[in-house]
Amino acid sequence: MKIIEINIKCFGRLKDFVMAPGEGINVIYGKNESGKSTVMAFIKAMFYGLESGEKRRQFEPWNGGQPSGTIRFIHNETEYLLSRTFGDVKGYDKISLYDNTNKESVPLSPGQEPGALVFGINIKTFVST
Repeated sequence: MKIIEINIKCFGRLKDFVMAPGEGINVIYGKNESGKSTVMAFIKAMFYGLESGEKRRQFEPWNGGQPSGTIRFIHNETEYLLSRTFGDVKGYDKISLYDNTNKESVPLSPGQEPGALVFGINIKTFVST
């Protein structure tokens, strides 16, 4: 997988944050509490969702609003656009996965996470890689 663009509308301390990683290895760095871990949590949450309860509340936007954003990425020569708005509980998340290469929506079964569908791996394997 190669991430082309991360667009965080609001998620935790981040609001209207856009990042377009370059070629090769990218390093996210900054001072404490600048949002490095929040970016990483956003990527994981976009592909596999957020747990309910305290973990979900941890990423409520500091300035109000609904946690949401998009990730544009390439996997196996197909470009995708993943959009997600996080609801109060995981079952209320609104998820859209679009195949930009073939210009078609990718259907998700109820409860199916985009990362499991596209990558064919569970969250534990995703985090390990």
